[in-house]
Amino acid sequence: METQFKILKNSSIIMEKKVALILFMFVYLSIAKAQNNNDKIEVITTGFYTHFVGKLNNQAITVDLMNHENQYVGTYYYNANGRPFQLKEIKSNSTKHILEELDTNGRLTGVFEGIISKKSFVGVRETEQGKRKVPVSLKEDYSKGSMQFVQYYVNNSKDSLAPFDTKVHFLYPSQFPDAKVLEIIRKDLGKGTFKIPMPNNLNIEVFKNQIIDKLHKHYSYLLDGAHEKETIDIDMLVYLNENNVLSIRINEVVDADGEEIDEQKFYNWDLKTGKIFHTDDVFIANYKEELQKIILQAIVKNVYKDDLQKAESNKLDKSMIDFDFYMTTGGMTFFYLLPDTEKDLEIYIPFADMIGILKTESPISHLFVKMLLNKK
Repeated sequence: METQFKILKNSSIIMEKKVALILFMFVYLSIAKAQNNNDKIEVITTGFYTHFVGKLNNQAITVDLMNHENQYVGTYYYNANGRPFQLKEIKSNSTKHILEELDTNGRLTGVFEGIISKKSFVGVRETEQGKRKVPVSLKEDYSKGSMQFVQYYVNNSKDSLAPFDTKVHFLYPSQFPDAKVLEIIRKDLGKGTFKIPMPNNLNIEVFKNQIIDKLHKHYSYLLDGAHEKETIDIDMLVYLNENNVLSIRINEVVDADGEEIDEQKFYNWDLKTGKIFHTDDVFIANYKEELQKIILQAIVKNVYKDDLQKAESNKLDKSMIDFDFYMTTGGMTFFYLLPDTEKDLEIYIPFADMIGILKTESPISHLFVKMLLNKK
């Protein structure tokens, strides 16, 4: 009996050791797999986003600039009229960077050249003909109702087995006086960019996997089972981050099996409340017909005829107006859809041209309060 008991006891011990070994191997392989996935998804944190204020010659300007994949891109506007421009680096060396200045429809309007850091920009701007140069001096500033961001660039180029070659350049809201508003923007911006909210306590090594997994699942319906690697490319552009208003464009390009999705999404937040606002929140009732007239007049006034002729669309059609918009402190930019082209017209409308249909109290009414007083 005693011998039988020892045999049973030994068998039990052997079984426990086997179970323990199996559990150990399972955990080890899980960790190894996760580590392997981590190795295949790269995160670059050397870039930055800066909200600059300063002067171009004697004129006040505001600049939102990002260093993305070793290239500076961004937007700026003159404080006096709010007209937006885009900036894109075309050349650099160890000391200076050269950025093209483009209007909203891609026309070259000038060139910036200077020394750039996260804290400052010092240089010159010259006209597109190079006939005149004026000084530019900018410094980092978030004191006027602006949100701070940390920039991340995530890509899975090392994962040869992934169905999509995915590149995501995004801004993580990092600092703002109102913690509740900061949390709301993180959630909204995350859902708009990669279908999941950004966490309050960001662990980028964990979150990068969640981003890639979510995007691949979301666009899996585009795959037909072929082994060719498809692409997902996402980036952001800030147009306004001041006076408690935040306006961001998300560009999303997906190419799978010959089908391309090129989507631009626009988000405008009231940073006093954290709420996204739309045209119905800032314009009076029954505003659309009058706003359509204003936009069509602006197309003619600002000589966009060349763009219309190239698109073989010489006749203006109010039904082609898209009420999506982005903002500066001086006005709003809307879109006119050009048929059979890859690019739409971007039409900047100053608040002064819309003052008759803007609400006197709205998330943005403080931007044109002086115009409202003059109207009275």
